[in-house]
Amino acid sequence: MTLTKPPLREASPPDLEFSSGLIRTELRRLLDDADFPASEIRRKLLAHVVEETISGRGEKLKGVVLAQDVFDRDADFNQQTDPVVRIEARRLRRDLDSYYAHHADRCVIRFSIPKGAYVVAFERQAAPGFVPDTHPLVDPSDGATKRGSRLSLPVIGLLGVILVLVAAVVAAFFYGKRFPQAAPAELAPKIAVADVRNLSGADDLTYFADGLTHQIIDRLMRYDSFSITALPDAETVLTAETLAALRAEHGITHVASGSLMPGGGDADLRFLVQLYRTDGQIVWSGTYGGEMTARSMQHLQESIATQVAGVLAQTYGVVALDEHNRVQPDTAAEEQTFGCLLRAHYYRRNFARALRAPVLDCLRAATVSEPDNSDAWAMLGWVLRDAAMFEPHDETERRALMEQALASTDRALELGQNSQLALQAHSANLYYTDHFAEAEALIRRAHDLNPQDPEVLHQLGWRLAARGHLSEGVGYVREAISRSIDAPSRYYNFLAIEALIDGRDDDLRGPAELSSNGGSAVGDILLAIAQHRAGADPAQVEATFRRAERRIPGIVADPVGYLAGHRVVPEIINPIVAAMKDAGWSPDLAKAQ
Repeated sequence: MTLTKPPLREASPPDLEFSSGLIRTELRRLLDDADFPASEIRRKLLAHVVEETISGRGEKLKGVVLAQDVFDRDADFNQQTDPVVRIEARRLRRDLDSYYAHHADRCVIRFSIPKGAYVVAFERQAAPGFVPDTHPLVDPSDGATKRGSRLSLPVIGLLGVILVLVAAVVAAFFYGKRFPQAAPAELAPKIAVADVRNLSGADDLTYFADGLTHQIIDRLMRYDSFSITALPDAETVLTAETLAALRAEHGITHVASGSLMPGGGDADLRFLVQLYRTDGQIVWSGTYGGEMTARSMQHLQESIATQVAGVLAQTYGVVALDEHNRVQPDTAAEEQTFGCLLRAHYYRRNFARALRAPVLDCLRAATVSEPDNSDAWAMLGWVLRDAAMFEPHDETERRALMEQALASTDRALELGQNSQLALQAHSANLYYTDHFAEAEALIRRAHDLNPQDPEVLHQLGWRLAARGHLSEGVGYVREAISRSIDAPSRYYNFLAIEALIDGRDDDLRGPAELSSNGGSAVGDILLAIAQHRAGADPAQVEATFRRAERRIPGIVADPVGYLAGHRVVPEIINPIVAAMKDAGWSPDLAKAQ
């Protein structure tokens, strides 16, 4: 199976609407950043114009209005004699340009205020695949911004040497401590990263290529679902014989190989990366690119590495997909820990009921055969939680299962204090035992370890949304979707819920259909509401409700109980149930399935 990612080199089109929650989250992060040089009054100005823009009141952003709303001027304000708004807006533009010139890698959205207006423009800054074509530089002589000058190749070489020296020290430390060059063959994936080849014709880009190799390794190391090693220099030519030897001698399952090529301009470059399975098959390829300027070089290197690692290593990414295709969930692999964990991840994608019991059995066996395996304990605790919640039990049995679940994920965290899987699983179990603050702290810790992981972003986002922080939570969910190569259907539920609560019927049906089509019962309910609001036949709406009940018995009979079981707060539940009633729902629809 080959997945191809086209190059993405331009900012999002002007008519693309970002989630107001994501924009507000990014605004708060920017305003709280000590490196953002704006004064308090300019921070107040930015907050005001962003809020007015996303609230649809951009036409009111005039100098006279801003003078009164932000700068406390009187109604008789004269902007000809008091140019405070114009001056502070110019300074704010300079503050933003200066910040993004040095700290763009911290951002998902880039804010800008085009000259001649005060309506804010929003561009995607650090989403997968996006590399800016320009990078502003600040001229300290007059504070004006101008287009970044292109790098000469000697400058690239000098900066590249510095980057490579730093990266090499870090990489050498980790190679020596964590990644031996030879290891016995294992079932779990082991990825080798070949040196990035410089095919651009510019000798000094060799330094950039070396740095990019180390950056990719560094980003991959943030994911703990497989091991990483560097490819010996003598084996960078990936022939069928070389690949077979890598598997036989080093236990390597996949090799990531990339090349720098000329782009469309004098200093542009294009990066082509491919993932080989060591049986010789190419399972994925992607192309990334950007413009090389003095300010953008390091950001470009880091951005490409982050994108590549995310696509390869995320929970439902290219490697996970390839391994699933290789070891199908109906094989006899449950006796082996890796095969069992693979089945468990496959189960957790859509929570297929038919897989829950066999997955639970194989995880119990895995923790007996490998009692020090943190991932096995984490998954066992997660699936025990599902069994407690979704299987018929009396209260005593349910409580006992939840205690086992908590004990299992606690053991996982004890074995792997920085294991993302253990952090996620224990956070989930704490959440479902109403320890909300502790649960949020753990999932935020997982997010700090790897802020690019879509599954971590989604878990953080949906729980914040469920507990009433809807805009902030949906912001994380949208980012999870943007960073996923194949987002699970459940990722779309809170996008539809936000649209429903905000009264945006046009935005409700799309995510509801994506969720429903992927097998989500919550998606079915939201789709039934969307169908009703679009004037669908009542029989079609009723059929969609009934499909939800078939998927999760009890969800239509008692939606309040189901949602409350997921710790959703009443201010989220009530509008959903009201919309269900308006669409013709009643508990009786659950009967006669």
